[in-house]
Amino acid sequence: MIIRRKNHLLIGLEANSYSRRVLLKGALLAKSLGYTFEVYVFYSTLYQHAMFMILNIYEIKKLSKRLGTTNLSIQESKNERVTIKRLTSYAKRHQITEIVVGNNYRNRLRKTVWFDKFNYILRRFPKVAITVISSNRLNPFESGDYENGKSAYISRLNGVKSKYTLNFKPIHQKAYQVLFFKDKKSNFVDGLVALVRKERVIYFKVINGEIVGTIKAKRQN
Repeated sequence: MIIRRKNHLLIGLEANSYSRRVLLKGALLAKSLGYTFEVYVFYSTLYQHAMFMILNIYEIKKLSKRLGTTNLSIQESKNERVTIKRLTSYAKRHQITEIVVGNNYRNRLRKTVWFDKFNYILRRFPKVAITVISSNRLNPFESGDYENGKSAYISRLNGVKSKYTLNFKPIHQKAYQVLFFKDKKSNFVDGLVALVRKERVIYFKVINGEIVGTIKAKRQN
C-alpha cells in the first residue's frame, strides 16, 4: 500500500505478500512527481510461509536502498486488519488525500476481503482517491511459468566437490534452507531456488534436482 502526502510518499508493504511491483510503482510515482519517499514494512511472526516472508523482506531492503528511499522501517503487526488501521490512522493524522493499494488476491472470494479494506479506508476518508496495483501474492514471477514457492533444502551429499542437490527434508547437517519454485511445464524437479545469504537473495537454476548455477530471475515489474 502506498500513501501519498504533499511532496512525500509513504509506501506501506506487507511482508507476507510479494511487494516488488508495489514498491517499484510507488518509487516511480514519487520520481515522476519530484517527491521523496520512505518505506514501512509490516510482518507477522504468525505467518505460515516464514521463508517467503524473509525473502520478501530482504528484497524490499535491497530494492528500497537502490531506489533511493529516505527511510526504511520494518515493524511487526498482528494481522492485516491491524496493519490497515495503523496506515489509515497515519493518513488521518497527516491529512493524506491519495492512496495506492496493491491487490494481491486473484480469486473473487479473496478480492472481497480487499474491498472490505477499501471500505474501511473510505468510511474514514470519503474523498480519498484509491488506485489498485495487481501483483502475485506468493510468487515473485509475473509470467506464471513457476508454481508458488515451496520450502526446501540444498546440500552437498558426496563431499565438498560434489554438486548441490535439492531435497524437501534436511537430510544433511550442512543443508541450506531455500524456496523452490517449480517450472509448471516440467514433469521433473526443474525450476528455480531462492537462497538468502548475508542479507542477499540469490536465485539458482535447478535441473532434475541439481543446482546448475546462478540466474538473473525476471520478477514482477
